[in-house]
Amino acid sequence: MRKHAQATRAWLLWQLEADWLTLQIQDDGRGFDPDDIPPGARHGLRIMRERADLLDAEFQITSRPHEGTGITLVLPLKKKKERRPYA
Repeated sequence: MRKHAQATRAWLLWQLEADWLTLQIQDDGRGFDPDDIPPGARHGLRIMRERADLLDAEFQITSRPHEGTGITLVLPLKKKKERRPYA
């Protein structure tokens, strides 16, 4: 966060429920416009999103220039049952 966001502070909040773990990370950095990411940029955010997809988790980025960035991850604690293909 310090390197890319130039943040001086960050907050981590978590909430545990029966079937979900929610993690929220917020910083006071420079922020960015998530709708204006050039192709090939922000590899770390892309990789985080891909890993969240592999875990069937919800992943959300909220950010605005000069207002910091927030990342929310909602992770299911129970795996979905795999469907077996019909033979």
